[in-house]
Amino acid sequence: LHQCLQEQFPQLAQVEIDAMARQWMQTGVPLLESENIVRHMYNEKDSERVLEQVHELPLGFHSAQEGDGSDSLQLVRHRDLVKVLLSFQMQRTEEVLGEFVGFFREVDADDDGIISSFQLNELLDRMGEVEGLSAPPELQAAVQEARATAEQAT
Repeated sequence: LHQCLQEQFPQLAQVEIDAMARQWMQTGVPLLESENIVRHMYNEKDSERVLEQVHELPLGFHSAQEGDGSDSLQLVRHRDLVKVLLSFQMQRTEEVLGEFVGFFREVDADDDGIISSFQLNELLDRMGEVEGLSAPPELQAAVQEARATAEQAT
């Protein structure tokens, strides 16, 4: 939550971000901000899957101050939001690992659990073809490094 807030509000001081995070943990995360956090964390396809679950959560309301002209604020309990995010992350991790195992078995021709540098490149190519599989920049860099190492070995 802190990291998302820092990235979403770079103009705010750390003290302000900490205060906002504490407030949200106590009173609830505004629904609009919950949606923004989800869209910031995931690609479009995954965001839609997560947002469906977020929209099924029970909402609380925070009444606006009298005379300030604003409507009541819909809030998602912090605990519920975190539960949805962690649940989705576990599900997505299992999906990606399942895809990886399937691809690994396809390229491991002799079924000994060891692949050659050529087979590693084939595995990486197949993983890259999976629609919606978006690796973080660190993983993409590691894959590029693995490709370069595999090419040097051949």
